[in-house]
Amino acid sequence: MPTQRRIQRDYACSPGDLVALFRDPEFLRARCHAAGDQDVTVTVEQQTSGFRLLIVRERDVSLPSFARRLFKPRTRISDQSQWRRDAYGWTADYAIQIHGLSGETRGRTTVTPRPFGCRYESYFEVTSTVALLGSKIEGFIADRIEEGLSLGAERNAAFLASRSPAAAPLVPLVPSAE
Repeated sequence: MPTQRRIQRDYACSPGDLVALFRDPEFLRARCHAAGDQDVTVTVEQQTSGFRLLIVRERDVSLPSFARRLFKPRTRISDQSQWRRDAYGWTADYAIQIHGLSGETRGRTTVTPRPFGCRYESYFEVTSTVALLGSKIEGFIADRIEEGLSLGAERNAAFLASRSPAAAPLVPLVPSAE
């Protein structure tokens, strides 16, 4: 059974201001480097109704004992998102590929207007096809992705706050297992 997670964060800025960060290659590259990623490449392709985003990076990972035989301590990660504007704000469907892992991670992010600014929500699901250890691997990967999304949201908030004190997040990130 896949492992599902959700994170949420409110910002005191418009959805357009927040999504502008997700189409800024320099910001995204700097955010990845701040997270400890190396060999980062960011590609943004503008499209009629939105944009396509591809981030490829390498990351050193501290592995629990059950995962040491399955993963290398340095892994290559590809994060592909398809962002589109809709009647409610912005929506992105994404897939995260951890090279060398048998399975997949898929999710959806929404950025919607609120009276105070906007709300960022991301739901994702990790599925592993490794026999016997699948649920442990899914949980390990889901924890790392949730941590990465949370840190990314904090860096987004810090950058927005540096441009305008009113753009700081209004409430802390709310992770929850579903």
